[in-house]
Amino acid sequence: MSKAKPEAAPEAKAVPEGEKRQPAAPSRRDDPAVAANPFLLEDIFPDPVDLLRSSLVAGVADSDVLVAIDTNALLLPYAIGKDDLGALAATYKKLAEEGRLFLPARSAREFIKHRDRKIAELLKTIADLSSRISVEGVVSPILEGLDGYNELKKAGQDLADGRKAYLKALGRIRTGVTAWRGDDPVTTLYAEAFAAGNVIEHEEEREALQAEWADRLANKIPPGYKDGGKQDTGIGDFLIWKALLRIGREKQKDLVFVTGEEKADWFVRSGGEPVFTRPELLIEYRRASGGKNLHLSSLAELLRQFGTADEIVEEVRSAEASANSAVRMRTSAVSKARRSGPSGRESASGEIDFDYSRDDGKISVPSPLGTIDLRFSEASDTEVLLYRTPTLVAIMRLKGVVRDALLDMEEFDGSSHVYTIGLGEAFAALNKRGEVLVGRVLAIAADSRGASADQVRFEYRIFQSGVPLSAP
Repeated sequence: MSKAKPEAAPEAKAVPEGEKRQPAAPSRRDDPAVAANPFLLEDIFPDPVDLLRSSLVAGVADSDVLVAIDTNALLLPYAIGKDDLGALAATYKKLAEEGRLFLPARSAREFIKHRDRKIAELLKTIADLSSRISVEGVVSPILEGLDGYNELKKAGQDLADGRKAYLKALGRIRTGVTAWRGDDPVTTLYAEAFAAGNVIEHEEEREALQAEWADRLANKIPPGYKDGGKQDTGIGDFLIWKALLRIGREKQKDLVFVTGEEKADWFVRSGGEPVFTRPELLIEYRRASGGKNLHLSSLAELLRQFGTADEIVEEVRSAEASANSAVRMRTSAVSKARRSGPSGRESASGEIDFDYSRDDGKISVPSPLGTIDLRFSEASDTEVLLYRTPTLVAIMRLKGVVRDALLDMEEFDGSSHVYTIGLGEAFAALNKRGEVLVGRVLAIAADSRGASADQVRFEYRIFQSGVPLSAP
């Protein structure tokens, strides 16, 4: 059998005497730092003189300044009070009557997608409050006659009566919330403020949008590329941006975009905080609007400029800060917990059976770095409530996840402080150290339903930061 001849190496081209060999041009394969488009800056900033202009926008009280609302600003009112909502309604009504209020259609769609989750969180808060209200056991009758016994007995009865009234009131509130059918106070406010004339769609066909989005994603052109890892590739911010550009193109006016967004593809950041609007966005809006400017604003700042009472502005500002803090912590924890390979190994595993009627339902599961603190309470014969404890940054219900399935935590919602976990269902808990406990409920018992004790049994696996996750 003859051996194959080795392939000859390509001959080097001769270099004429006296000439130096020129180095090969760098390729994207050799240098990953080479941009997908080497002329990206020229394309984004075609007029260098225009870059030196001020981008200042007058306050929203100016009748020539338009206002558009982002998704997170639409959802924020579920975390504020009635007076705050009234002030917001008055502001939106005035802007709408002046023809200055707009809503990107994608923002409206995202609001509807997330609205029911916000309402579900309200219901879970009610359930949480109900589970926490209890009056502990009766003092032994043998103590009767001691000083303070009668007062204690009366106070205990008052507590029991108060608990009954409290739970009854919570029940009425829950009934009212569950009766909402798209007519909750927040949605009603928006139904009055927005109509066909001020809900703005993007103009382009889907194929053209997808092609443009692919190019922007490859070149990290803001906004939206920071969400590129999402299931929809993060196209939502881009579609909202296209609607804002359409507003600028048609109205030729300065625009204030009210958003709680803090990501680096919207803002230049300093010390982890948003400081300035990205110059790419300023210039693109300016080109679309005939030289007008763009400003990104918080909802609290919008209300302040309209003369809303200081205490209401501060309450809204506090709600925005809480929402952004929760997003930052979840994003950080989920980023650490994302699947990083085809297989992984847990750092600890086991099975726990405990009485959740004790210690307020809390259980500390040992981990290599300390403990992971969980809390459960009764829901039904086939469900338990899992709560986010102070040491956790997120909990998740992993619905439909089978044993040994690899997990990408970004596919699951971790925004609520309590979830209902069914018998046989998996769940996850992410702590501040980056550890992730993935568990599965194996058994549930409740003494109120005939069992000898309140018991929950679950198996678990604990994973360290950056390790691939799998379900038990």
